[in-house]
Amino acid sequence: MISDGVRIGIDVGGTFTDLVAVEAENGRAHHFKLPSTPSDQAIGIGDGVAALLAQIGAAGQAVAFLGHGTTVVTNLIIERRGAPTGLLTTAGFRDVLEIGRQTRPDLYDYTVERAPALVPRHLRLEIPERLDADGRVLVPLDEAAVERAAEVLLAQGVEAIAIGFLHAYRDDAHERRAGEIVRRVMPCALSPCRRRYCRNSANSNDCRRPLSTPMPGRAWRATSPGSSGAWCVRRCRRRLISSIRTAA
Repeated sequence: MISDGVRIGIDVGGTFTDLVAVEAENGRAHHFKLPSTPSDQAIGIGDGVAALLAQIGAAGQAVAFLGHGTTVVTNLIIERRGAPTGLLTTAGFRDVLEIGRQTRPDLYDYTVERAPALVPRHLRLEIPERLDADGRVLVPLDEAAVERAAEVLLAQGVEAIAIGFLHAYRDDAHERRAGEIVRRVMPCALSPCRRRYCRNSANSNDCRRPLSTPMPGRAWRATSPGSSGAWCVRRCRRRLISSIRTAA
C-alpha cells in the first residue's frame, strides 16, 4: 500500500494518451499507454488514470498531484481543423491576419508560400467602430452591423466568431458589447493581447476549441462514480487546467 502519495503526469496526443506515475516514497516510475478518445478526450484520461492506479495497486486517495498537457489544440491549428471560424474586426483592418507582422521565411525569396491565414478573407468582416491609441471613441460601435455580420457568418456555416477591434487593449468595451451580441447566436472569443495581429490571432485560435473537449471540467465525469480514477481526477481537476508542472 502506497502511503506517501503518487504524482501522475498525462500527455494527451491525437493518437495516444501516455501516463506516468511516480511513487513519492521510493521514486519508482510506472507507465501506461492507451489510445486517445478524440470524441471525448476526458474518457481516455479517466480510463488511463484508473488503469495506472490499478497497475500500481494504489487507491485514488494516494494521488498527491495530477498534471496534464495536450497537443490536441496545437494539432487543430496546424492542420487547420476545428470549428469553422469567422472574424469581426474594425473597418479597414480586415487583412491584418493576412499581412501578419511582415516577417518572411526568407527576405529575398519571392517564391516562398506563406501559410494560409487563420481565417479566410470571406469570413473576415469589418465593423464600423474606432478607438484612438488612448482608448477614446472616434467611431461608436455599430451594434446593428455586428448583429448582421453574425447572421451572415452563421449562414456561411461558421460555428464560432473571433472579435478583435483596434486599440481594444486600452478599452475593450466595444469588444465586450459585440461579444454579447454575437453570443446570442454562437460562441465567440476575446483576448487581452496587445497589437492587432497578436490579438486577432489569439482570438481566432481560441475559437477552434469548440471541437476540442473541455477536459478539466469533464474528466471526472467520464469515469464511473466512486471509482479511484474518478476520485483522483475530481480531487485534482483544477490542476488539470495547466500543463504538467512541477509540484511545489
